[in-house]
This record gives sequence, C-alpha cells and structure tokens, in this order.
Amino acid sequence: MNKVLRDNPGTCLPVRFEHVHKGKRDERVPTKVSLIEFGSNADREAVFKILQGLDLKDNSGAKVTCKRAKTVLQKQRNDSLVKAEGLIKSKAESGATVKIEWEKREVSCNGVTAFSQFRESASGNFKAPFHELTV
Repeated sequence: MNKVLRDNPGTCLPVRFEHVHKGKRDERVPTKVSLIEFGSNADREAVFKILQGLDLKDNSGAKVTCKRAKTVLQKQRNDSLVKAEGLIKSKAESGATVKIEWEKREVSCNGVTAFSQFRESASGNFKAPFHELTV
C-alpha cells in the first residue's frame, strides 16, 4: 500500500499501518484486514478518494477494498439506533413504518421522530408515545 500511495502524486503518506491478527497468543496469523492511519481527516479523505478510483489487487490477484474504519463509539451509536428501531417496531401499531434516519441520528415512526440520539453518545431520548422505552 505504501508503494501505491508513493506512486500517486498528491497523496499523503500514512502515519501508521496496523495489520489485524487472529488466533491464540503464540499462533497469531494476519487476517485480510489492515488499518491505515493518516495525520488528519483531510489527509484520510484525500487518499480515500484516490484509492476509490484505483483497481487494487493483492499479491494473489484478489481485489483490495478500501473502507473507512468505525471506532468503538461509532459502532455503539449504530447498534443503539438499531436497537431503538427494534423496540419501536415491537411497540408500534401493526403496519407502521419505522425507519432509521442515519444522517439525523433518529428513528421515525410513520414520519414522526420516535427516538433522537445525542450527538456524542450512544444514548438518546424516546418521544411519545414511546417515552417509556429505554435503549
């Protein structure tokens, strides 16, 4: 990956590579996942944009896919929204449309906000008539 970044003008070099491993302590083997850290979000996004336009393959010829990694907090926030959606579906009227609004970090029921998540937290508030629910 370093070679790919060096060969593309305008890309920033990574701060750190981390290869994800699995297995017991003395038998650890690398997985197909590697994490690359950059000095800033702007650097990461610039490199990500360049990599999306390339047809990358590993040594075996398999396609290499580049994605943004999620932090533990991001995963917790997403899991919380999915759990809130499930709770609302279980209490909503039959046939109600329950939907996660990912950009707003809300769950709506028939187009009305039923759960709103706090900005920097996995928790949030349920709105009437679901106010008795908790995530």
